[in-house]
Amino acid sequence: MKTLGFLLMLVVVLTVISGAAFGQGSATSAPTAPAVTAPPPPGPTSTPRRHTVRPVPSILPTLRLIDAGMLPTLGFLLNLTDEQKAKAQELLARSDEEMKPKIAAQVKAATEYIALLGKPDSSQADLIAAAQKVLAADAEVMAGRIRAFVAFRGILTAEQNARLAQELQTTASRWLPQPQAEAASAPSAAK
Repeated sequence: MKTLGFLLMLVVVLTVISGAAFGQGSATSAPTAPAVTAPPPPGPTSTPRRHTVRPVPSILPTLRLIDAGMLPTLGFLLNLTDEQKAKAQELLARSDEEMKPKIAAQVKAATEYIALLGKPDSSQADLIAAAQKVLAADAEVMAGRIRAFVAFRGILTAEQNARLAQELQTTASRWLPQPQAEAASAPSAAK
């Protein structure tokens, strides 16, 4: 009974503290700041915003789906059998171990490149060489993920491969440019 009273008191105190912390206290709490409004729309003299695409490598997000940490999701999406899950677990765990040094090299190359960008005396040749190291490390990571992807496809049925292709397309569509010009001209072309 004593513990229940203590817990009840603790809940009340925490409720009061959280209400005060989030501005939901009594009417005597501090006045709130005025609402922030959006900036006015750009005027005729401003430069229109350019539509951009996320930087390369834009296919990596799709290949990250083939990862040991994603096995529960893959099992659900593809309706994997227990035997397929076991094979996939072994394959993806082995792939993850093989990828660790490649990812470490990728991070190291990117860190060195960023550090070089901050040096005022770095030459164009130094920056290009560092950028090429980053690209080479990225290519190694991508090649490793592709090997894992091809091996993973090998344990799937034709129906599961079709579902995987559909899922990858959905994932990739968030990273690829949307054909705005084609979409705008399609209805007028149909008339």
